[in-house]
Amino acid sequence: MQRILGLLRASWGGVNAGTEINEMMSVPCVQLSRALLEHEKDLSDEEVELLKDYVPDYEYYRWFPGISDEMKRHFNSERFKSNPVEFVKLYCSVGRKAPESFLNAWARLTIGLWYPDMKYRDDAAWHPYWEYENADIELREQGFTVVERHVPVGFEELNQWLSDFSSNNTYKRVPVVSMLFSSGLPFWLLLLGVGYCFYKRIYRMLIPALAMLLLWLTMMLGPVVLYRYVYPLTISIHIFWAMLLLCNEQYRKDEK
Repeated sequence: MQRILGLLRASWGGVNAGTEINEMMSVPCVQLSRALLEHEKDLSDEEVELLKDYVPDYEYYRWFPGISDEMKRHFNSERFKSNPVEFVKLYCSVGRKAPESFLNAWARLTIGLWYPDMKYRDDAAWHPYWEYENADIELREQGFTVVERHVPVGFEELNQWLSDFSSNNTYKRVPVVSMLFSSGLPFWLLLLGVGYCFYKRIYRMLIPALAMLLLWLTMMLGPVVLYRYVYPLTISIHIFWAMLLLCNEQYRKDEK
């Protein structure tokens, strides 16, 4: 996996940040953190010690179960690299003892991807659902070069409206319309489309449906639910349904 990622990064001109393993540990980190917090008494002393070493910031989960950034950022990747089998055994062992914690942690982390009426801002994730305002100070403190954004003259009101839209989620005040901005709606539209494919026997459309489902599954392994992650699926689902209806119309013509 490391070699594949390295080849892809080199071919696309990417920079090695040395955090590939940490980025892949979003779901395991929240699962193990919740299991340790809820079932420490059911775990062996060795398991507790290992968990605290692998996920030293596990207590962060108490306050922000909707985002894995802090826990995955300090995941002990060096120990994982030296003995991945140890981690896999630990993960499976803890999962058998606390299956409900594993399931609930994953569900809480990804709820916005499958529950259409999820409310934002999400108090369980400090990261905003819409990213309009930048985090200049925080990024500078981390050593990043930040390009400052200045509002053009005459666009102050539009800037304020967009700020309210993203920070205060003003769109949620409009019934029905608010659902159009839901990150969970595309998933259900996709399931509905798959059902329509079977009902109308338009099986060839299952191929693009599978591609979108695979995209959705990758998001289910992500660190937090953000609309920018779901945007490719949001755009694709409209094209999918347009193709589906056109195929159905052509099918009806062929039958005649």
